[in-house]
Amino acid sequence: MFLLLLAACSSGSGFVETEAPSGSSNQLLAPEELAGGSVRAVWIREVGDGTDWHAATSNVILMGYDSEDGQGVRVLHEGFRNYNKPLLSPDGQTVVFTDLSDRRGIITALEWGSQKLVPLGAGLALDVWEAPDGTVWVYAGQGPMDHRGNVAKVERFPLDDPSARELVWDHKVARDNFQLGASGQFAGGLFPAAPNGGVVDLETLKFNVYSPGCWAALSPGPRGLLWVFDGRHRNLQFFATNSEYQPGGDTDRWVVNITGAPGIDGNRTYYPRWSNHSRFFGVSGPMPHGNYERAEIYIGRFSEDYQRVEAWSRLTNDDRPDIFPDIRVIPGGKGTSAGSTGPVSSKMQPNSTGEEFETTGVLLEKTRTPTPDDIAPYKSALAVYRYQVESVPETGEPGEIYVGHWVIQDEKVLRDFRREVGESYPLELEIYDGNPKYQGKRVVSDLNEGASTLFVDISDN
Repeated sequence: MFLLLLAACSSGSGFVETEAPSGSSNQLLAPEELAGGSVRAVWIREVGDGTDWHAATSNVILMGYDSEDGQGVRVLHEGFRNYNKPLLSPDGQTVVFTDLSDRRGIITALEWGSQKLVPLGAGLALDVWEAPDGTVWVYAGQGPMDHRGNVAKVERFPLDDPSARELVWDHKVARDNFQLGASGQFAGGLFPAAPNGGVVDLETLKFNVYSPGCWAALSPGPRGLLWVFDGRHRNLQFFATNSEYQPGGDTDRWVVNITGAPGIDGNRTYYPRWSNHSRFFGVSGPMPHGNYERAEIYIGRFSEDYQRVEAWSRLTNDDRPDIFPDIRVIPGGKGTSAGSTGPVSSKMQPNSTGEEFETTGVLLEKTRTPTPDDIAPYKSALAVYRYQVESVPETGEPGEIYVGHWVIQDEKVLRDFRREVGESYPLELEIYDGNPKYQGKRVVSDLNEGASTLFVDISDN
């Protein structure tokens, strides 16, 4: 039986992060300028037909970047194989990835600058964490992975002694993102299984669910910040789980948009992952429907109060999908300073009022209704439709809007919901973005709505 974690997370280790630069910029910065120091990154590049955006085949190559060696973006290991979800060790000297060409998954290590692959045993690499005594631990998902992407349990082993395995968590967890805080006592992820974003205490095995969503992660520093990616893949839902650190002031929950980088331009993003420093994260984008080849690797820097993304850097600029980034940043006191140009990705206050709008619209275009398997691990989904309306809620003028309709509820397709292109329909609308009751809900779209406001038709309820 699971128990909810009643106490808030605390840092527990005396961990102190190096001071990072601050100041907003609406221009892309060089990686070392963004960090005010050095940057090392690893990711994979899909070189097949551009559709393997989960990196399930061997049509990928392992890529890397180091701001200090002058070699720029380069291939880290020659040859095509399955380098799924590569992770950097805390010192940045080792890359740990999972080879999914074996059904069990084979965790593999590669020393930076080497071509020698070292198998570490079966499993799926989830995180690499350094204990206060200097031991570097690899956290590994074990057991069969179900259709929702959950592994059966989590083990860990020292990077230099993979035979010394020990059980950490004897229940399901989604393998997409499992990230430990500084002390190693708490981890962010999807508990007890996807899509429930929360925090687990690995000593007491109690956990707290904060919101449905995906790619949940706990900040690497001492602040105990949890994020859960929203169903539209544009916003991070932030939760201050440590009562001693509340950057949101009078709220312990807020939403940060992560699509404002030049080149992402409001489109969908994937694979957000905190770096080794809580002010920095990596993400892949843009990934509008049907055009995954545009995906590049970006590094974002949060403002000091974590209320917005204040500056960006882009590592790649090519015609192949670059995905699954892991970033290591060592700030050194350099970088942008306050007084630069305005922010490029903003905090959105949750729409607690739930303001409603009524209008009439002619359906112009609609998203194909997915199957329940298509939206796994979610159980319900909104599909995006495009309408020409008499009155756009934001302006009161005629125009086009994008509306989410419930098409799946509790793993069942709503077959009574039917709308035809060219027909007119009354619409009763709420705004999706910033509204807590929608942030963890799955949104599917065949349309390229970019940064447009998304509304939800509440008359469907």
